[in-house]
Amino acid sequence: NQQFHRMARSIDAFKSGVARVNEQWYLLNQILLPAHTLVSECVKWKEFPAGYQSYSVEKLCEAIGVELEDAKKTIERGVIRPNWPELEDKPNNGTTTKKKKRLRGALSNEARTLENCESKEFPGWTVERIQRKSSHHVDSYFSHPGLVGVVVRSRVGVREMISKMETNLIDAKTAYD
Repeated sequence: NQQFHRMARSIDAFKSGVARVNEQWYLLNQILLPAHTLVSECVKWKEFPAGYQSYSVEKLCEAIGVELEDAKKTIERGVIRPNWPELEDKPNNGTTTKKKKRLRGALSNEARTLENCESKEFPGWTVERIQRKSSHHVDSYFSHPGLVGVVVRSRVGVREMISKMETNLIDAKTAYD
C-alpha cells in the first residue's frame, strides 16, 4: 500500500518487514534526480578535453538498475514536493493555554484527484484516488466497465464482487444486483 503521508519508523519496522521501502521511487527520486541535476548543471564540461564525457543518463541508469524510460520521465517531471503537512504554532493572543498545532501548506478547499487509472490490484477495474478537502486523507473509488455509474468504495467490496463473480460464473452487473 502506498502511503500519502510521512510516518515515523524505527529500523526494526523495516527489518521485520512491517514497513517497506519503495526502492524504485527511492532510486529515481533520491539517487538519479539529484545526481543527474548535479552532474548536468554543476560540472563545467567545457573545461574537460574535447570528446571527454564520463557521464550519461544511460550509464547512471545501468549503474543503479533503473529503466531508461522511467529515468527520462523522472528527469522531465523534476523534483516534486511531497504533500506533507507543515506544523506551525498558533499565536496564543496573550492567553496561557497550551498552544495547539495546526496544519498548513498543501491543504485546499477543494478535493483533488491524485490518480485515475487501471487498478493494478484488481485487473479489469478502474481506481480513482481523491484527496479529501482540507485533509491529507485519500479515498479510493473502484469502478468496473460492466457497472456504469456504480462505484465500490473499498477493497473488501471489490474482493467480494470478484469472489461472487468467479464463484457463480456471472458478470459484474448480475453480481451487483
